[in-house]
Amino acid sequence: MPVLTMRFDARDDEGKSVQAPAVFARFGPIFQVVLVPHEEMKGASPKQGYAMIDTGASGTCVDTETAKSAGWPIIDTANMSSTTHSNQVMPVFAGRLFCAAFNNHIEAPRWMGVNLDSAGSPFPLVALIGRDLLQNAVFIYNGHDLSFTWAI
Repeated sequence: MPVLTMRFDARDDEGKSVQAPAVFARFGPIFQVVLVPHEEMKGASPKQGYAMIDTGASGTCVDTETAKSAGWPIIDTANMSSTTHSNQVMPVFAGRLFCAAFNNHIEAPRWMGVNLDSAGSPFPLVALIGRDLLQNAVFIYNGHDLSFTWAI
């Protein structure tokens, strides 16, 4: 079972590692990923960014514009409801993420396309990992230690 453990540290003025509670509190459980082009899409290139584990999301989501530029095909549409929108028709993509920390791909049969506007963030979000993937995993959010662990 691949395990990802991330701890949120920063560097002080002397270059020493120190805890970064403000970063962890603001951005939550995020990790680097690469959107891998669909095998059938010629000329598409991988897109780098961050994925966030979102226990409030029932389904796994991908940033629509990033998925399109990575060559992920739209395979369907679905209704999305959130705290700010109700019954919006959104595209559903087929694709996969590569996570270097797992040294593996994160597979989801359906990625709902959403706008993950992270303008101004040092961590541009390209995906949200929802409960559809978390239901077969172990996820530990350790606020005291400023870390999280995800085992899939």
